[in-house]
Amino acid sequence: MENFDDLKFIFFVSFTDKLPRYYYELAKAFKKQDLTLIPIRLDQLTTFHQGRKRVHVLTVVSNIREKRMFLKASRSLRPAISNQLVTLYHMCSFQELNYQIKYGKMKNYHFIQLPVRYEALTEIVYKRYTEEIQNSARWLGGRRAKLPKDVDKL
Repeated sequence: MENFDDLKFIFFVSFTDKLPRYYYELAKAFKKQDLTLIPIRLDQLTTFHQGRKRVHVLTVVSNIREKRMFLKASRSLRPAISNQLVTLYHMCSFQELNYQIKYGKMKNYHFIQLPVRYEALTEIVYKRYTEEIQNSARWLGGRRAKLPKDVDKL
């Protein structure tokens, strides 16, 4: 069995106790990309991301009630996004939040306008997910400095 840290997964935030109908279709589409979609409630998310390097979170806001709940809960997500502990994929049929200005350069907040096909969504998320994993494995130190060849003559 694989280690939990080696699994490729994305949390799907559910705003109610019951999963929405489109969750199963999304999970099936993500499974084709070798990503597991794990449902989690919003209050569980704030406790779960502690102790992990980075957590990927997908939210789908499709009505006014979910929008209100997301805006209320986003206050607790802001510090995690700014400290690069959470990468948020925010799917919404409303106007995007002003997070794009603050966190777009850090690539921690991605806004996806609804409606969108499941295949297109999974391609976007998988591309950004793999880019982030590849960038986290790259050494940030740059190239090693070398002395000029004529230093031996001094």
